[in-house]
Amino acid sequence: MVSRNAYQNLPSFRYRDLTSPNEIRLLEISTNKTGKVKLDLKHHLLLGSCPSFVAVSYRWGDLSSNPIALGGRALCAQITIVHLITQLAKMPSPSYQQTGPRYFWIDSLCINQSSRLNDRELQHQIPLMKQIYSRADHVIAWLGNSSLVEAGIIENAAEDNISRSYAWSELSKQTKRGIEIICGKAIWRRIWVIQEIVLAKGIVIMWGPTSMQWNELCRAMWSYKIYADRNGKKFYNSVFHYLWKIETARREAWMRQSLGYPLSLKLEDLLIFFMGEWEATRAHDRVYGLLGLAEEKIDVDYNQSLAKLFRAVRPYLKDPAAIDLVWNELCR
Repeated sequence: MVSRNAYQNLPSFRYRDLTSPNEIRLLEISTNKTGKVKLDLKHHLLLGSCPSFVAVSYRWGDLSSNPIALGGRALCAQITIVHLITQLAKMPSPSYQQTGPRYFWIDSLCINQSSRLNDRELQHQIPLMKQIYSRADHVIAWLGNSSLVEAGIIENAAEDNISRSYAWSELSKQTKRGIEIICGKAIWRRIWVIQEIVLAKGIVIMWGPTSMQWNELCRAMWSYKIYADRNGKKFYNSVFHYLWKIETARREAWMRQSLGYPLSLKLEDLLIFFMGEWEATRAHDRVYGLLGLAEEKIDVDYNQSLAKLFRAVRPYLKDPAAIDLVWNELCR
């Protein structure tokens, strides 16, 4: 990681306003002839001439920061994002793009986090989340950097080629432990990660320099469920609980699309299935974090009271149990 002193003489980065309804910012990573990595933040029209990009899903967690240089200007970014950018810069370009810059959508960089402007930009960007995550080439689920011991266990699980073994009992003890570590990561408890994973064309799970395909992890999860059902073990209260809920919604949504229906679900069903146990920075997020998957449309406004948000959701709730559940979550 570059020391803070390297950025002392750089002017501060300033965000340009988003002026179009479907305008987004993308992190541009390029490498010059000497191998030096350059970062910049570029504006693009999501529904226009937008380059291919990868969206990132992660948990904010530790808010400590370190400066990075964007277009020759200094911006403080979360430590986990600095680590992520370091890994992204090392990744080879995809086969369809041998040269040129690569683009990524990372919310903490691509949305202005200024306290004065953040709510206004969130109200602009949250309705675009469905388009962002469904149009991305794929989604990276970033688990962060692991400890050396943990990294070794996880890397072993990834290299053990779990996609070839469908029986939980056939996996080595160390592989099982690696899978349990991955599934126990706090990212899967984050309310926003649900739509980010469900909408994705494909998902790559990354921690440090190691990666695994989402489908491989899910195969291991389903093999454990078969094992648990046959041997009287608990499954729904296991480390797989959150992953299972996300994958269940993902299968339902994509099955609907394969039958010619929109890739969306009823808001009431989503709220019942995902309410109550997921991490949310603000109570509003328990609704807003699911809107990218919902058939219904609700205006995003963090300045409105939770009681007013409930009144906006109430017409879509037919089940009395859902009404009580949402009321208790938003207005308790």
